[in-house]
Amino acid sequence: MDRFGGKLAAVADGGSGSGRELASQLATASGSVAGCDLNPDTNRGNHSHGLSGRPPGVRFTGHTCDITDEEQVQPFRDVLLEQHGSDHVDLVRANAWTSGATV
Repeated sequence: MDRFGGKLAAVADGGSGSGRELASQLATASGSVAGCDLNPDTNRGNHSHGLSGRPPGVRFTGHTCDITDEEQVQPFRDVLLEQHGSDHVDLVRANAWTSGATV
């Protein structure tokens, strides 16, 4: 984590559990984070959680997206790149549960 400063991560399933914890740790390590979750309510909680304790200048954005649906993933990518002023993502964590299977 100590070498993540200035980088951008996209963390799927970031509204709870290990995704939320990873998003928070990356933001604390001076990395910008675009967290997404299928559930808008848990996504808002993740965004609030990620904002607490982050260093100045670190961006943390929350997005609602079903990563099993490509038609939602592509706009998520475009929006997060625009909001973070970047042309690429340095780290993608795309672990999510759907119908009892990991994607």
